[in-house]
This record gives sequence, C-alpha cells and structure tokens, in this order.
Amino acid sequence: MLFIILALIVAAAVILLSYRPGTVGTGDAAPTGVGECNWRRLGRKGTLHEFHCQTCKQTAYAQSRSGPSGCKKHMRNSL
Repeated sequence: MLFIILALIVAAAVILLSYRPGTVGTGDAAPTGVGECNWRRLGRKGTLHEFHCQTCKQTAYAQSRSGPSGCKKHMRNSL
C-alpha cells in the first residue's frame, strides 16, 4: 500500500515538473531554432541596430546588420 502511494506522488511530481506554461495548446510557442525569426531592421541607435521580429513580435538589438542570432521571445518579461 505504501508503495502505491509513493508511486502516485512520484508520478504527480514528474507531471507537474515537466509542465511548461504557455506551450500546451496555446499556439503561442516560440520558434525553436536559429533563423526562424523574421527580423526586420527598424533603425540604428548608436552602434546598435534595432530589429523587430514579424514572427514572435519581439524587439531586439544587435551590432550586426543581419539581426539577432535567434528567437528572443523567451526573454520577454525576464527583467
């Protein structure tokens, strides 16, 4: 009986720890690989170029004219 209770607790913990909000059924998952964002250059601020992604709607800055090297959506609200 104790084994069954412990197994249920472990299973519940695995399920809860593997759940990532915002990725299940929302259709709002971030692009996963480099180059999946569609960066459009908006302008220049000093030595940085300002870019806006048409895919995930993020704004980012980069020193290169080609844009950031990946999706920045996971950085939203991280500050």
